[in-house]
Amino acid sequence: MNDPVIRKPHSFFLLVFLLWAISLTPYPSYASTKPEDAPLEPWQEATILHNEALILEDLGKVEEAIQHYKRAIEKDPALPTPYNNLGNILQEKGELEEAEKYYKKAVRLAPQEAPFHTNLANLYYHRKEYDQAIKEYQVALKLNPDLALTHNNLGDAYLQKGSSQLALHHFKKAVELNPQLVVAYFNLGEFYHSQGESRMAIESYQKALSINPTYSLAHFQLAKIYDDEYNHALALQHYQAFFETGGTGEKVEEARERIRLLNRS
Repeated sequence: MNDPVIRKPHSFFLLVFLLWAISLTPYPSYASTKPEDAPLEPWQEATILHNEALILEDLGKVEEAIQHYKRAIEKDPALPTPYNNLGNILQEKGELEEAEKYYKKAVRLAPQEAPFHTNLANLYYHRKEYDQAIKEYQVALKLNPDLALTHNNLGDAYLQKGSSQLALHHFKKAVELNPQLVVAYFNLGEFYHSQGESRMAIESYQKALSINPTYSLAHFQLAKIYDDEYNHALALQHYQAFFETGGTGEKVEEARERIRLLNRS
C-alpha cells in the first residue's frame, strides 16, 4: 500500500464515541427519589459532573473537562462512562498509556458496551498493536454488528496485517451499513489501489469525493493514479484540488513537485 490508511480523528472517530451518561447509568433518576433539600448521593453528583464535563468538552475547555471527569470518578468509581470519555481525551492528547488504563476500566465496568471496546481497539491500532486491535473490534461487533465505523476500522487493521480479503469484507460491510461513511470509501480505494485495480480504486475515491468534495487525500490518490496512467490533465486537476481543499502533511512536497513538472510537460 502506498500510504497508510487514513483514520478519522478521534474527536470525530473516537468515534468517535462521545457517550451519553444517563443512558448507561444503572440508577433511577434522583429527582423522583429524593426531596429537594436532601443531599445528593455520590452517583448523583458523579452524573452531574460527567454531564458538565461533556459540555466543557463541547466548549473546547479540555483541561476543565478532564478535572470534571476525574471528580466524577472519585464520586462514583462504578460509573463507566467518565472512564471512557477521559480515555478519549487522553488519546487525543497522545497520552496513550493513561488512556489505555481508563479504557480498560470502562470495559471492565461495562463489558456489554460495544463503543468502549471500539475505543480501546482504536488505541491499539494507533500503537500498531494490530492483533489486540482486531480482538477488541471483534468483541465490539459481536455486541453490535451494525457499527459501520467499527467495521471500517477492523478492515483497516486487517489490511495492516496483510489479510486483504478480510479487510475488503469489512470495508464493504461498512459502506453497506452507512453509505455516507466517507472514510470507508477512501479505504476501499486504498485497498483496490494496493491490489493494482485502478478502475475500482478510482471509482471508490470518486465516491468518497461525491460525499465530501473537500477530502484532500482522495484528490491526491486520484492524482497519483492518473499520473501513473499518463493522464496528465486529470492528474494536474487533482493535485491542484489537493491544495485547494487544504491538503497538508507529507504529501505536500510531492504534490507541489508533480504540479511543477506537469506544467512543464
